[in-house]
Amino acid sequence: MACIPEFTVSRAMATLSNDELSLEIRYRSFEDCWVYYDIWFRWRDEPIINDALLKRSSKHWAKRAPGAIIAEEHRECGILPLLSHVLKTNEPEYWEPMEPDVLLAVYPRNSFPFLPSKWKLAYESQEFKERREARELERASGPLPDDLLEVILFVDMYNFEGCGGYSGTGLCFRLAPTRAALQDFYEALKSEYLAFREKWNIQQENEAEWGPGYAPPDY
Repeated sequence: MACIPEFTVSRAMATLSNDELSLEIRYRSFEDCWVYYDIWFRWRDEPIINDALLKRSSKHWAKRAPGAIIAEEHRECGILPLLSHVLKTNEPEYWEPMEPDVLLAVYPRNSFPFLPSKWKLAYESQEFKERREARELERASGPLPDDLLEVILFVDMYNFEGCGGYSGTGLCFRLAPTRAALQDFYEALKSEYLAFREKWNIQQENEAEWGPGYAPPDY
């Protein structure tokens, strides 16, 4: 029997999962006006990436949690505006921080490998045809909660021991959550970020750096 993923969101931590495969994003610290993340892809709650292969050769890299990919963004979280944009507009978008350790992309209405399918429909029962046509009519009024979206996380190999600089090559991980699951993930991550932002005095730190007129992005 085929393994059909059911996507859920863990409220304890911003984690998008299907019981076995999961993406977890955690805010670690705010230092010198940089937001630091630890990011994991996990299988059965275990990090997929071997921690022994990850770079720990400096104070910066040594701060990573076991099996985690490090990413950082200047001033504010860049992931929340990405998710908000996709959910509001149903248009593809990506986030790549100033230090390009990772790239997170979300594609509605399209899926990897982003080319026309080579499969041809040989037969469709009347029942399935009616269901498909009814769904197409529903979608004409806007995106549906159970629409699938493509989520791809690229990890530059600079995260790995022995790599001397950003290369634009590395690992890619792929999920296909429903719109409803991605909405829940966005809301969980936003809740975590607002608590993190208050804990680390991010508004005050940014005002000290950029002036009292500093305003955070729309997330």
